[in-house]
Amino acid sequence: MKKTCVLVTGAAGEIGHNLIERLKQPILALDIVKPDQTLPSHVDFRQGSVTDKEFIKSLGDEFSFSAIIHLAGVLSSGSEEDPFHAHDLNVNGSLNMLHLAHSQAQTENRSPVFVFASTIAVYSINPPFDKFSAGKINEEQFLNPVSMYGMNKLYVERLGQYFSTTIRTNTGSRVDFRALRFPGILSAETVPTTGTSDYGPLMLHAAAKGEAYSCFVPEDATLNFMVMPDAVEALVGISGADAAALTRRVYNVTSFSVTAAEIKSQVLKAFPQAEISFDPVSWRTNLISSWPMDTDDSAARSDWGWIPRFNREQSFQDYLVPGVRRKYGLGLDH
Repeated sequence: MKKTCVLVTGAAGEIGHNLIERLKQPILALDIVKPDQTLPSHVDFRQGSVTDKEFIKSLGDEFSFSAIIHLAGVLSSGSEEDPFHAHDLNVNGSLNMLHLAHSQAQTENRSPVFVFASTIAVYSINPPFDKFSAGKINEEQFLNPVSMYGMNKLYVERLGQYFSTTIRTNTGSRVDFRALRFPGILSAETVPTTGTSDYGPLMLHAAAKGEAYSCFVPEDATLNFMVMPDAVEALVGISGADAAALTRRVYNVTSFSVTAAEIKSQVLKAFPQAEISFDPVSWRTNLISSWPMDTDDSAARSDWGWIPRFNREQSFQDYLVPGVRRKYGLGLDH
């Protein structure tokens, strides 16, 4: 008999390792690299790529997945550096995972939940509009991505909706696809490297390590963010939401909007000696400029009770600064 569990792809990544620690049910963690941390006892790990069709099929032969939480992918800056690899992993890998869910819907006559980590990079606000006059963007506005990452993610959202509403199995079951469009994510535990919104956490981690940091976007660059614990809770919330209550397949989630200069100000409160300068990189600045200043997540709030735990001040004071100080052995005293 197959073992029933939740499949988490990209489990060794920034969100993945936090998520598998939060979930308490049996988990199959999947990544192309082994996690740095010791995995909890309820987690089984398999090393492999979501682009390997035969490998993914073998997982479906062995396990019955009550939910698939698909986090594996190449982030925005990495996608621009190697768009062909990004397309293969972000699109073809995601299609393999949707095929897996579809196969289980057919062989097991049920509708497996498929949660996809999407992004605000699916948006692009271009003239005559600008991000400030556009205000909060809902899920149907400005869907004209300019980056490979954004295009990949928007296409997979469309694929997910197709698998949920159009393609049927011979039993009549369908994949229960659900996607979250995440803003920038700030983490105290890990140092990200390939996201265009990573200037926020990079600024903080550099300050804690006593290293100078040159920010690759201008001081007035404005973006919406959330902290890692809220991102994890959003994934848990959408995964467990009652299907009957959901009015859409794709949801915005966010917490607060902030400029790069305001992030610097928060960092300097905690690390007054921090050396932070601004040396904008044009292509990264252009991406940030095209993304919303803020997104409208009212649908998530009304449909499945989403609400972030941390606002801007709480994010820094209660989570980011204490967490980063602990990470680098600095204690909690300034």
